[in-house]
Amino acid sequence: MSNLFKDITWGQYLMAAAVLITLYYVAVLLIYYRKEMLLRIRDRRATKTETDAWEEKTDDSPLGELMVDLEGTIEDIAHMLEPGKQATKQELLNQLRSRVASFGGLGRPGYRYALNNYIIEKARENCGIAFSEQELEQEWENLSR
Repeated sequence: MSNLFKDITWGQYLMAAAVLITLYYVAVLLIYYRKEMLLRIRDRRATKTETDAWEEKTDDSPLGELMVDLEGTIEDIAHMLEPGKQATKQELLNQLRSRVASFGGLGRPGYRYALNNYIIEKARENCGIAFSEQELEQEWENLSR
């Protein structure tokens, strides 16, 4: 019996003990907490599925398309309202009218409000031209007729 213990090193003993203790605790966790673990796994799958469904819904929805359209319109308007651009108020209005005419979100107040605020701010900052919200609203109303 004493020869058996002489052939095992402390490293081998500690490794075997660590493996056995780990297996013991895994077995205890599986026995006592099986239901909770399965519920967590199901919740993760359900959450992932709901998130994927929501992302698909927003990408294909008309609101998602309007947001992309709004971003494109704002990019185009940003080029029209570059800093130091010399143009009269009427020239800028004509350019804006031609670009905004193709924007599909004018019928939605949120998109219209965002667009108006962007134009008012950038025209004042970059071109020194002050538009009022009423002026822009009137222009957009004339477009829809």
